Amino acid sequence: MRFANVPLRRLLGVLVACTPLTACSFLMDSQEVQCSTDDDCIGYEDNHPFCRNGICVPSGFRPAGCYYGTPSAQAHYLNACSTAQCEPYDNCARLGLCDATKALPPTVGPPDAGSAPSAPDVGPDAGPDAGTDGDAGATEGLDAGTSVGLDAGPGLPKCSNGMESKVIYMTGAADFPPLLQKLQQRILKETWRGVFVDAASCVGVNAAYSRDPAKRKIQNKPAYYYDYPDANKVSCSLDKDGNIVDVGVSDLFPETCSPDKEEGVEVGDYRSAVVAFTIAVSKNSDQESISAEALRLIFGNGGRWPDGREATSPWTDPKYFAIRTSGAASTVLASAMSGVTTPWWGVDAKTTDGLRSALYGVPTEDKDKTVGVLSIDYLEKGLGKENLKPLYLQAPGQLCGYVPNSTRETKDKINVRDGHYPLWGYLHFLVRKPNSPGASAFLEHFTRPNLDQALLEAIIENSIVPLCAMRVSRSKELTAKDPADFSPASGLQCHCFFDSKTSKTSCKPCTEASQCPAETPACNYGYCEKR
Repeated sequence: MRFANVPLRRLLGVLVACTPLTACSFLMDSQEVQCSTDDDCIGYEDNHPFCRNGICVPSGFRPAGCYYGTPSAQAHYLNACSTAQCEPYDNCARLGLCDATKALPPTVGPPDAGSAPSAPDVGPDAGPDAGTDGDAGATEGLDAGTSVGLDAGPGLPKCSNGMESKVIYMTGAADFPPLLQKLQQRILKETWRGVFVDAASCVGVNAAYSRDPAKRKIQNKPAYYYDYPDANKVSCSLDKDGNIVDVGVSDLFPETCSPDKEEGVEVGDYRSAVVAFTIAVSKNSDQESISAEALRLIFGNGGRWPDGREATSPWTDPKYFAIRTSGAASTVLASAMSGVTTPWWGVDAKTTDGLRSALYGVPTEDKDKTVGVLSIDYLEKGLGKENLKPLYLQAPGQLCGYVPNSTRETKDKINVRDGHYPLWGYLHFLVRKPNSPGASAFLEHFTRPNLDQALLEAIIENSIVPLCAMRVSRSKELTAKDPADFSPASGLQCHCFFDSKTSKTSCKPCTEASQCPAETPACNYGYCEKR
């Protein structure tokens, strides 16, 4: 059934009722009243049209065949009806994978896998983590079980100079320092100093869990902090006998790193935010989308079938695949989603900054050949924003591909927040009990029922998502078999505040709960929310 013409007066009434979500370039049945509820519109040639003023109006939902309703299965989250832009990747036409039940060939590491960075080895000896801003100086190839840091230099000031015992020693995921910089300026200020050593997510895990005291210490290497109030990065030297780590930082669940746990020791795992990763290419690339199956063939098989035929054109030459080391959260999570279980094909970019440069610093004729996995803040800022774009990523079992935001031009993270985009990890703060004074001082700001607005703003400005803005949650790392593993998020909400900072919001402003309607009774961060 199609939407047919109706009298002009009737049509104008519907047009007034239409919103940007209900695109109104349509034809309607000629009958005066088509519907009284949305269910009456089932059968019209649109994805779940709405009933507006007795007329069935297109919803603007996509993709075709999307799920409309409250999710009750993992596929419902990935394929929920949405107005966000999406681009499908045709596995049948592009890869020849026309039978979804047919298994892909086993992944096979590159011939030089002995020297190449390997992916999905996420044990305690994993390499450095994927970095974001501030990652360029991270040392490569560190053993997660040893003390970590940069080579010591002469004349560096002590990390504790001027602060005595008011220092919080931290190490782990190298995407954390940009947030630490803002925390120092807006939260810690002059009361505590956050000192960090670039390393890896699994290093941060072992700093809290390991039975080996050496793995819980940073020693013989310089670290750095951000001074207050200028926010300058200051390299500094640790104590001669090293410093016990107060807070380990990881973008991965501790279990992913298989830590060498000490029996009888309790470790607190505090999740603070969500970090998304993108499949990034040159902004000049003609490519628009990619699937998890294509990712597996690219990084797990070099873009070719076992008989040598090209499989994932134009991504068939590993010298154009920009990759990170095996312990990088970007590598671990992309491997988990796509099912790569062997060393990755590609060229080690050494740092996240190097990976970003490798993606855009290619001749025009090679613009379609490059591909890499890049954290979203590196994509949305500076050179990434100017030179790169994310591909629409289609997860296993998904009808269409999505980017983290509703469009490439926005920053609302809507597809991360509602479950359409599964390539993300939690930012974990790991603390060995009993808490040290430094750990307690740090966690005080992240364990409150209501985070300080200044902290919330710092998280949002770093292109990551605070938990209160998430509509979904997960209890373990994603996998190729179950890329979603989502359940509805609970707890205090800040959707309206997040939207006000990244796009716009139609939420009702408030200063106290009495100003909010029954359907959104909580007044959170200046807006009425459900809870």
